[in-house]
Amino acid sequence: MKNNVANTILLAAFDVSGIQEFIFATNRLKENAGASVLVTDILRNELPIALKNLEQNNFHCKAIVDWENANNNRISPLSWIDNDSEICAEIIYIGGGNAIVAYKDRESYNSTRKYLAESLIKKCPYLTISSCIKEVPLVDFPKQRGELLADLANKKRGMLRNQIISTFPIVEQDTAFGYPITDIDEWGENITSIQKDKRLAFKKDLSNKNSIYQTTLPTGFSYAIEMPHMVSDTNSFVAVVHIDGNSMGNLFHQTIDNMSTEFGNAITEMRNLSVEIATTYQKVFRKIMNQYSKYVKTSANTDSGEKIIPLRLVLMDGDDVTFICNASHGIPLAAAFLRELMRETKGKFTACAGICLAHSHFPFRISYETAEDCCASAKESWYRDHTNPAGFVDFQLLRGASERELVTIREGIDNKKSLILTRPYKIVDGTDRKEKESFECFHNQLLRLPYKNKEVQGAWPRSRLKKLHESYLKEHEDLEALKMEYKSRGYCVDELAGGADRSLFDALEVMDYYDKDLYEKLCESKSGDTMETGGGRSV
Repeated sequence: MKNNVANTILLAAFDVSGIQEFIFATNRLKENAGASVLVTDILRNELPIALKNLEQNNFHCKAIVDWENANNNRISPLSWIDNDSEICAEIIYIGGGNAIVAYKDRESYNSTRKYLAESLIKKCPYLTISSCIKEVPLVDFPKQRGELLADLANKKRGMLRNQIISTFPIVEQDTAFGYPITDIDEWGENITSIQKDKRLAFKKDLSNKNSIYQTTLPTGFSYAIEMPHMVSDTNSFVAVVHIDGNSMGNLFHQTIDNMSTEFGNAITEMRNLSVEIATTYQKVFRKIMNQYSKYVKTSANTDSGEKIIPLRLVLMDGDDVTFICNASHGIPLAAAFLRELMRETKGKFTACAGICLAHSHFPFRISYETAEDCCASAKESWYRDHTNPAGFVDFQLLRGASERELVTIREGIDNKKSLILTRPYKIVDGTDRKEKESFECFHNQLLRLPYKNKEVQGAWPRSRLKKLHESYLKEHEDLEALKMEYKSRGYCVDELAGGADRSLFDALEVMDYYDKDLYEKLCESKSGDTMETGGGRSV
C-alpha cells in the first residue's frame, strides 16, 4: 500500500542487540576494541550502504544517507514527501546503537532488512539486528519517535538470539561460550572465527585517521594494547568504567518544545542535538586524556615509539562511554569526566558513572554488567536529586568469581547495622564538602587515610585499616569493641572519619584502588585547555 505522503510517513527503527556480551566476551584488549569497531560499523557504515543498495536495484530510487551534514548541505528533512521525488528513504539519525529511517514504501524497508541480514551473517553472525516499521502522522515527532522505539523494545523482548552452529561434527570449543575453534593465530593460540574477526577489525581501524582511537589521545601516546600494560606489579586489578548521559530523551523533548513542534524542524533539532552530544563527549574525553597523559607513568612504548597509557577506550557512541584502565585510576577518571562535562556545557549535559573494580583475570562481561548496574544505581540517585546540574558516581569492588549480582551484594551490606554505605556520590561543578553524599566528602575521607605516609603523625598502619574495614562487615558489637581497642592504643576512628562515619567504609574498601593525586591533577584542567590530537596511535 502506498504511503499517503501528504499526511503520513513510514518510520522504521533499527537496533543492534547483544553488544555488551559481544564486546566483553574475553579479556583481550585488542578483541574488546575490535568488537566495538564492528558494532559501531553495523549501523554507521552498513545501514547507509544498504540504503544506497536500493539505488542499484532501482534507478528511479534515491536515498539520503548523510544525515549529519544535512543542514550544511541545505537539505530540509523529508522535503521529498510532498512531491513526486525519486527519494525512497532518508536516514533521520544514527546513534547509541540504534537508528531511525524514513521510507516512502515498505518494499524499500524490506530490501534494507534483507541487505542488513545478509551483511550480518557474513561479517557479524553473533549479533542481532531488530527492526520495526510504523506509519505515523506528520505531527509531534517526539511522540511518534517514542512510540516507535517502544514498539521496537517490545519486539526485541520476544526475539530469539542468534547462535553460531558448528559446521563440523566434532570440533574443539572455546571455554567461554562453546564457539567452535576455527583458526590459529600467529602465536599458535587456537581462536574462534569471532576472535579472528575482532582482531582483524582492530588492525583495520588503525589505518582510520578519523577513528576515536586515533583522535582522543594527544600526539605521542597510545592506548593499552595488552593487559600487562594496564596493571602494575603490586596491583593486578583493573577498573571497568561505564558512563551514560542523564535523561537525554527529556533533553531532546525540551529542545523541541523550545524551538518548534513542526515535524521537519523537530527532526533538524534532534539531529543537531545528537551531533552536539557526540562531539561534546569526545571533546571532554580528549581534555581528560590530555591531563591524564601528563600525569600517568608509562612503562612501555609501541613499535612506532608512542607511550602506552594504562587505559583502553572500548566504546564511545553519543553519550555512552566505556573504558578499561588501571584500577586506581577508574574512580578519579570517571569523577573528573563528569565534572568536566558540566563545566564544558555549563550544566546543560550531565552524566552518571558506574565503576567495577576487579582482578584483570575476572570475566570482563561480569565486570561490565556490574559497572552498568552501578551506573543505574547512580542514575536512581540523580533522578531523586537533580534540581541543579549534577552527576553521580557509584562503584563496586569484586574480589572473586563467587560474587553475585550488585543488588544481592548491596542487600548483604545493607543488613549490617554497623555499616554506612554512602555511595553513590554526587559531583557538581565546584566543591560541596557539606553534603555527606558529595564526592568531595568521599575524596577528603580518602585523604585522611595516610597509611602510606610514615611522616604523618598518627598515621594508621595498613593492617589496622584493613581490620577496621573487615569489622564493618561483622556485627555491630564487634565493630564497637574494635573501636574501643583502637582508641586505647591511640587510634581514634571518629577522628579518622572526620567526626562521623559518613563515607569511611567506602573509602576503606577502595583505599588500595584510588589514586588521590590523580583526581586533583585532573581537576586542575581548565575549560579552555586545548590539545594537539591525531598523532597518537592505538596499536
